[in-house]
Amino acid sequence: MKSEKKVFFSSIWYIISNFVLKGIIFITVPIFSRIMSKSEFGNYSNFITWLHLLMVIVSFNLYASINRARLDFPQQLDQYCSSILILGTAITSGFYFAVSLKLSFFENIFSMKRFYIHIMFLYLLVQPAMEIFQVKQRVLFRYKASVSLSIFSTLITTICSVLLVINMEDKFKGRVIGYVFPLILLNIMIYIYFLVRGKSCNPSYCKYAFLYSWPFVPHLVATYMLSASDRIMITRLCGIEYTALYTIACNCMSISTLFLTSLNNAIAPWIFDRLENKEEQEIKRLTIPYCFVFFALIQFAILIAPEILWILGGTQYEIAKSIVVPLMISVVLQFAYCLYVNLEQYSRKTWAIAFGTSIASGVNIILNFFLLPQYGYEVAAYTTLIGYILLFIIHYVFVRIIGYKDIYNDKVVFLMIVAAIVEQPLMIFLYHYTWIRFIVLAAEVLCVFIFLNRKKERIRMFIINK
Repeated sequence: MKSEKKVFFSSIWYIISNFVLKGIIFITVPIFSRIMSKSEFGNYSNFITWLHLLMVIVSFNLYASINRARLDFPQQLDQYCSSILILGTAITSGFYFAVSLKLSFFENIFSMKRFYIHIMFLYLLVQPAMEIFQVKQRVLFRYKASVSLSIFSTLITTICSVLLVINMEDKFKGRVIGYVFPLILLNIMIYIYFLVRGKSCNPSYCKYAFLYSWPFVPHLVATYMLSASDRIMITRLCGIEYTALYTIACNCMSISTLFLTSLNNAIAPWIFDRLENKEEQEIKRLTIPYCFVFFALIQFAILIAPEILWILGGTQYEIAKSIVVPLMISVVLQFAYCLYVNLEQYSRKTWAIAFGTSIASGVNIILNFFLLPQYGYEVAAYTTLIGYILLFIIHYVFVRIIGYKDIYNDKVVFLMIVAAIVEQPLMIFLYHYTWIRFIVLAAEVLCVFIFLNRKKERIRMFIINK
């Protein structure tokens, strides 16, 4: 059984490294937002939106099965990884062939030229290699290789993108090439590494991964559509420049999303281990400090969001601060529902995940369709929040139906959600009074410091001497 100390330091390294990586990206966002026009910036946002959406669809998210396969095939994990990598490439090739037959049609759907469609699929053919490598390192709590690869890939794509955008006349093309081509080369090397190490494409592993992962596809597509559909529909219904405004606001939100992803990726294997060893009370005891840490981060991020927005985009994007608060609160709902999704993943009830997310995404798209033309791009932030509230309720109810009724401290989770939703008007009010906002920020930092100082012995004992 993995020690709490090993899990703790693995989590800390993932979180720190992810923030370092995001910091590198944030340093360049102000460069891109100032050098590129709003239309070029919006076009790149549209390209990335479709790229990430297709990453889920054409790869069938096979790497999601590695966490469970670690328990079922502990001695054959390399063979398992090489098998699902080959399967993923085969599935992606089929999608690429289908799109190539109707390129004119998909140019209209994607709102981009076929040159960029080909670039997307060249990347998608090999992209799962890095995902599989990262997931494998994470579930085995080997953070050093994962962190090193993440830092290297981020640095090389950032440097190439900045150089090409500065020197190319077509800055949108420079941004795309600088991001995609270095990743293609890196993924090819990782792909070869897995083929050499695994040396197999076992049909039984492929079947296992496919049956486990396919329900995640509609779930992840729907999850991504909860956020990405906003930008796609804003582009269609409001205009590409409003997509740029909304994207900058979403970049502010991504700070909190990053912390959420880091925490959940690090804690999920630990939760699986506790459930496997019938140690549910350990999970319940973790709920209060786990929720407290995340909620405190959300407060800090919301309070400094106007400054982050100015750094990322300058004064021309200042009007987007009105939608930052509901977007940040949406991350609290994501954090809450991820707790229960982990239980569904462990129980192999992945079809339920897809069912709930599809409903929430459908509601979000319908609301956007009717409200965006009438109220403008700002309403998309609130429809997204409504979608995540609905998604949390669905997952919470289903987890109780399948028998997991006393895993987390549900009262703490609900208190966190209610507090986040109720505080929205106050946070928006504070955006008009900078000094009051910073006084509140300092007070919250002091409260967190006092709390952690009082609980430091209990935290130390939990980590080192459980």
